[in-house]
Formats: sequence, structure tokens, C-alpha cells
Amino acid sequence: MKTKTISAKSFLFLLLLSLSFFSAKAQSTSCEGFTQTVRSVTGIDDCGQGGRFRLGIVNGVAPFSINLRNFYTNESASATVNRRNVTLALPPGTYQVEIEDTNGCETVTRFSVFSASLLIQELDCVAGGNRAVRFSNSSNSNRRVNVRLSNSVGFNLSRGTSSTFNLPEGTFSARVSRSGCTPYNVAFGVNACESSFRENTQEAIDQKMSIEEDVTNAPKKLLNAKTYPNPAKNEATINLGLTTSDDIDAKKLVIYNTAGFKVLDEDFSGSKKTINTESFEQGIYFLNVISEDGNTIYQEKLIKN
Repeated sequence: MKTKTISAKSFLFLLLLSLSFFSAKAQSTSCEGFTQTVRSVTGIDDCGQGGRFRLGIVNGVAPFSINLRNFYTNESASATVNRRNVTLALPPGTYQVEIEDTNGCETVTRFSVFSASLLIQELDCVAGGNRAVRFSNSSNSNRRVNVRLSNSVGFNLSRGTSSTFNLPEGTFSARVSRSGCTPYNVAFGVNACESSFRENTQEAIDQKMSIEEDVTNAPKKLLNAKTYPNPAKNEATINLGLTTSDDIDAKKLVIYNTAGFKVLDEDFSGSKKTINTESFEQGIYFLNVISEDGNTIYQEKLIKN
């Protein structure tokens, strides 16, 4: 019985073929550069009822599954969207946003939404095992903030003022009210003797958090936009190809590397901008032009030789 042997040349060919297959598969599901940005769209109102925030999805493949959770109340909201710009309506609190694209790539961001009326900050430990806690009114409003704690302590805060109280370890609530505003409750905790900062959270009364896919305010596609030379060596020019009939105002140019780190963040005005890429390491970069209203109006993959 004869045994067939594979020549060294055939073995090498099969090995290279296998490596090429797995390399191509890995590249098709690469999660490099998949990230998210959060920015305020509508400022927190005068009564401390939260605000609206723009969630931007950078790279990745649609559709995107979004899960939003309030750390303190465990209230959550989820949605599946196809667009890269999503509006979040949020009361004050600390949130985590998890996004997964169609390839299973994930990105997580945590951020806080503060009440305009009241900020609560833990300070140093004091005698008797208590901790000093400072309550501040950082609002620009001339309306005074009235605060009543769950231990029956009550006080008023004018604009830019603060009061400090010594409190034991535990969880407390404060009833916050202002003239002409709906009262709300703030929950906060006091740690034993470990310096930390707790964001105050509002027990939402009429407002619930939500995820809204931007449709009416979706960024317009720039059909004539281009980046050249690409690949680039010492410099690259981003030309949006805007005309007088285009109702688009570019504001900022942001570039990320494949690890998701921001390597450039500069103002962008007009229709064209040239950047110096001499200091960039060789590789792939993700270019984003942001409009005045926070939309990503142009994205391009830039290669540095």
C-alpha cells in the first residue's frame, strides 16, 4: 500500500491559503475604531429636569443595538437603529450606554447628567465618624433653591452659594424645589470614610429617558466630498465640495486611529482644509467632519504611508 506524501511546496501553498482565509475573516469583522461620542444638544433647563444629548456612533456596521441604563435607578431603555446619530432624552443621573453592531463589536460609555439646581459632593471625614457633604447651587438662575433632607434638615441656596453638613454613612434623599418649577427628589449616598464623588440623581416625575433615532435632522450626504492624496505621506486635503446652495456648516475635524484614540481635533471652516500628517504613524485612520449642529457630515478612511 502506497502512502501519498505532500511536497514542501504544496504544504506551503495550503498553509498560506489557510492563513489568508483566517486573515480575511478577521478583517471582515474587525472592531477597530468602533466607538461612540456623547454631547449635550439642549442645555439642562432652569428647573433641573435634565436635557437632550446627541449620541454619535463612529465606524461599525449597522444596524446598531443600543442599551441605555441608569446606574442608580436601574431604569433602562433599548433600541435598534440604522443611523449613526441618536438623541437621548435624560433626567439627571449616571448612565451607561452599550452599543453592539451587526458584527458583534461592542463599545461602552459612562457619563453623568447633572441637575441644574443642585450638586452634591462628599468632602473629608469629621469627628464622630461622620462625613462633610457640600450642597451647591451652580445654576445661573436667580431663583433660590429650597432643599429639605430626609433627616428634616432644610435650607435655601442662592445662585453660586453652598452649604455643608456633617452626615453619617448611608443613603439620603432631598426634596428640591424652586419657584415656578416642579419639585423633584434627589437620591445620594454618603460613604464611610473613603474620598469619592457621587452624582445626584433625580426621581423622574413626568420625564422618562428615551432613545430617538434622528431622521429629520439626519446629516446630508456630501456627494462631492473627497480626501486627497489618499494614501497620504506628509499632508492630506479634505475637500467637502460645498456649493452656495448647500445649507451645511462644517465646524470640526476629528481623526481616530484604529485603537479608537483621537489623534487630531481641529476647527474646520469653509469647504476645504489641509492637515499635516507627517507625524502620523503608518496605518489606517478614521476621519470625521462634524457640522455646527453636531452631526457627522463626512467620514473617510485615511491611509498614512
